[in-house]
Amino acid sequence: AFAEQLEFNKQMFVDIAADLVIDSSSSPLSAYVCHTIARESGAKYIVELHDPWELLPMELANLAEFNAMMRNAEQFRCSHADKIITALPKLSAYLESYGLDRQCWYVPNGVSLAEFGKVEALDEVIKTRLAEYKSNGKLLIGYAGTLDAEKALDVLLDAARKAPDRVQFVILGDGQEKEKLMQMAEQYALQ
Repeated sequence: AFAEQLEFNKQMFVDIAADLVIDSSSSPLSAYVCHTIARESGAKYIVELHDPWELLPMELANLAEFNAMMRNAEQFRCSHADKIITALPKLSAYLESYGLDRQCWYVPNGVSLAEFGKVEALDEVIKTRLAEYKSNGKLLIGYAGTLDAEKALDVLLDAARKAPDRVQFVILGDGQEKEKLMQMAEQYALQ
């Protein structure tokens, strides 16, 4: 829908005659329209990649037929870009899978120092458990962050189920997948 609306309003953007068109990878299908807008208005076409889009449908939903369409759009986007910007430090290897030898401008995600004072303190029960695991010589493997499908934490729980007793997995966070992950942990008899 986004790419369709962009196409419908394309001339309005061309008429602006911008110096830069930045195609942020909200949808690879917008690449064709963004490139056209840049070309017709004489602007530089800058691509900002933050997701390997062609991989997401495959990894999250095993949609092979959707993958080819996404791969073609992503390949078009990357091969026509004047510059590629990313927060992903190893994007060059991903681009090489397209046969592209493109230099990327790597701009890591920023940190707001003001936010550090707003961090929630770790619950005392969790602190005690972590100290206990450590004092018992456990190898701690942890994840802290959003619990959503893209993080594939079900795979981490499967690994925890198969790990030796000397390894302790710790997952901290909240999100859409929390209940599902808690049910899996219970099903696998994990603490």
